[in-house]
Formats: sequence, C-alpha cells, structure tokens
Amino acid sequence: MALTQVERLRTMLSGLEGSCAPVINGPSGSTTELGSVLAAVRTQRGVQEVFARSVRDLPAALGFALFLPGPSGKRAKSCIWIRCRGSGREAGALYGQGLFAAGLEPSRIFLVTVRDLKSALKAAEEGAGTRSISAVVLETMGEAKELDLKASRRLSLAARRQNTPVIVVRTGESPSASAAMARWGIRAVPSRSPGLGLPGSPAVEVELLKYRFGVAGRRWRVEWDHEEQAFLEQALSGPVVPLSFDRPFGRPAYQGRAKAG
Repeated sequence: MALTQVERLRTMLSGLEGSCAPVINGPSGSTTELGSVLAAVRTQRGVQEVFARSVRDLPAALGFALFLPGPSGKRAKSCIWIRCRGSGREAGALYGQGLFAAGLEPSRIFLVTVRDLKSALKAAEEGAGTRSISAVVLETMGEAKELDLKASRRLSLAARRQNTPVIVVRTGESPSASAAMARWGIRAVPSRSPGLGLPGSPAVEVELLKYRFGVAGRRWRVEWDHEEQAFLEQALSGPVVPLSFDRPFGRPAYQGRAKAG
C-alpha cells in the first residue's frame, strides 16, 4: 500500500533524529526596536501566526516567516515547509537564490506538499515533535476551518515539547481565536530606491497584533538589508501615515551607495 505524505514525512524525520549538521545560519536580527521585540518573542515556545493583509501581500508574509525563527546557532538543523497543493499558484515556489539571500541553505529546507489542510496539520505536528528540526512553516489559504482553537493548541503543545518554532502563514481570512503566543500582520510597502533608477530593498509593514507575554499593537516599516542580514527600520514605530506619491518621501536609505560604472 502506498505511503501517504505524512507517513513519508514521519519516515524521513526518524532518519534525521540525532543529526544536526552545521549548515544553516539564519538571519542574525538587528539592534532596532523590532529586532529587540523579535529577540524577546524567540525566547518563548509555541506557535506564531503571520497574517498577510491581502493575497498580494503573501510573498512579503512568507519572507517575514523565514526570518522569525532567528539564528539557528552553530549546530543548525533543518526546516520543514508545508503547503497544500495549489498554493504555488498564489505564492509561487521557493526560490533558491532568495533563500541564500536570507541566510538559509536551500538543501536543508524540506518542502512537503499535501492534498488538504487536515494532512498539513498532521505533518506540522509531526515536524514540531522532532528534535532535529529547527522550525516548521505551515501555509494556509482561505478560510482554514480545520485550524481552530483545538488544532492550534495541539500544534502549540508539540512546539513546546521540543522547543521547535511553528510559524503559520495565513492568507485570505481574518484573525480568530487561537493558541498562538504571537500574531503578526504583514503588508508590502513601496521600497526606497537608491537612485539611478535602481530598485530598492524589499520593504514591509509589520504589526504585532497579539503577544501573550508583552504589549501588542506596535507597528514598524522596515526594509531587508542583504548585507547586514537584518531588517532596518524605515520610520519610527507607531501609527504609519500613508506615503505621498507626488513628492519625495524623506532621504533615501542608501543615498550615495550606488555608483555608476
């Protein structure tokens, strides 16, 4: 009888037990306010939710999810990325060069594609209960009725047992009751060009919607710095005023870096 995707994952994980190859060195964080908040959140065990504000914000939400587990240390482990069939039509496939730019080794990310959310939840629970896994990322699209309070509690318990971060990226639905210890809202925002018609660094608006161990409601506009492997804040935290497109917005972050020739 053919093995299901979850059974194959279980077999793979049993082979990984005890192997912690020093391969992945994730983003190191930053000294900004957001970096400090992320460092505090990473000290807690459990599930984090990342809500894309709209479908077009999904790539930004997925990129932020890669950053959440933080640096994986000297003895880095593998990451399991779980998605349902058809998710690639909206979010696209994982891109090796992009993973490298985020400080991740593509060969240590196991992509698991399942037929439905029920199977995805089982796979996430299996992955979270494995010592050789440094993080589990689970994508959901639309109304994820199976991911209710009871299911999120099961995921949270599995994450706490092995201290494995579980990041649930949710799109096309509104936040509801869950056992997540932190919840983030992500929206893509215009980047600031360094000049010479060059594109700017990826930029997002990050809002901490819920945090069980601290104050939520803070918001930041940040851009990803590939050299520093960290988010740099574009503006002070707090309510964000929409950008004006009929005049320059502040001083370019990378003014003077770009050179002709």
